[in-house]
Amino acid sequence: MGIENGLPIRGGIASLRLPIAADAGRAVVRPRANRRLRQARSTVLGAVLALILLNLGLAAAVNVGPGLRDPLFDLPAGRFGERIASTDSHPIKIAFLGSSRTGGGIRPAMVEEAVAADTGRPCVAYNLHAPGNGPVGEQVHWRRLLDRGLRPDVVVIELLPGGFASENGRPEDSKRLHGDRLTWDETQLVQRYGFPPDVESEWRQANANPWFGFRFQLLGLVRPKWLPSGVARHERRPAADLGWQPPFFVTHSPEHFGQAVEVNRDLLFKQMQLARFDGLPAAALRDLVASCREHGTVPAAFVTPESSPLRSWYPADVDRAVRAFVEELRAGGVVAADGRDWLPDEAYSDGHHVVRSWADEYTRRVTRAVVLPAVSKIRN
Repeated sequence: MGIENGLPIRGGIASLRLPIAADAGRAVVRPRANRRLRQARSTVLGAVLALILLNLGLAAAVNVGPGLRDPLFDLPAGRFGERIASTDSHPIKIAFLGSSRTGGGIRPAMVEEAVAADTGRPCVAYNLHAPGNGPVGEQVHWRRLLDRGLRPDVVVIELLPGGFASENGRPEDSKRLHGDRLTWDETQLVQRYGFPPDVESEWRQANANPWFGFRFQLLGLVRPKWLPSGVARHERRPAADLGWQPPFFVTHSPEHFGQAVEVNRDLLFKQMQLARFDGLPAAALRDLVASCREHGTVPAAFVTPESSPLRSWYPADVDRAVRAFVEELRAGGVVAADGRDWLPDEAYSDGHHVVRSWADEYTRRVTRAVVLPAVSKIRN
């Protein structure tokens, strides 16, 4: 072995294979690595772009088309409109606004039969309740009916005394009606009635990431059984029931009744002590009544039936305030009634929701007390 020009020589030939092989390897590996890096970047950018487009698409769908943001109300309201549009004659249109008490207690088909028999005119009635609804939510839903062009001839408003409570200035409605179920304008509306500014943050968060923000609404439309407990039951309702949700319990069970009343004591007692009719929730109800008159709709209202254990929870001053509020509404031309003692204890499953076998009587009492008198006031 010798040395020539600084390179080792074997058999007279410079040993150049090692550096040449290294250079060739680098020339082959670098383009392949760069190509993989470009592919990875494209995949990530494509995924990000797809996520942005999916979010923008869902946000647009939620804000443009009704039914996705708040299926609890908007889907039944849409069916109410469809029934009105499919009726050839000029029907009497009746909308019921309220909570699950109205949802399980009012059978619109019976109301339609009674109104048609009394007036000789066809009637389209719909149960537009939303679980946990109160006076502020009823105000929101009334405005949505107007926005849809669905001006009822009669609006029957549920009066749930505990819904007029405001703990630390926060209405009971605000504990269940969150920003993801509201439009931006509605977030401004509900703050006039005491909702905290947090409702705006809830709206922004839901619309910024709608696949997460509206996950419960989407899940309820696809697979309601998967909804976790404690969230609003966003789910489709059969079109044939006119919004009526048949109560789970068919008949009264004394054992269950006693246990359920004790459970409901923890849920309802405090707000029944705090009910006031000179605060912001009551202002929402008064504004709803005024808006009904402004648009030519006859307002009717009733305090929902309750069992004797629940009625015993009212302090004397709140009981007087409930009766005075009903009288105030009557004096203002509203067809109003206090129905707390309309039904016996065996009509309830838990002290305030009726069992299925008593829903017909519940409906008859409401129809006789407020619906038919309100219908008689319709201007032809």
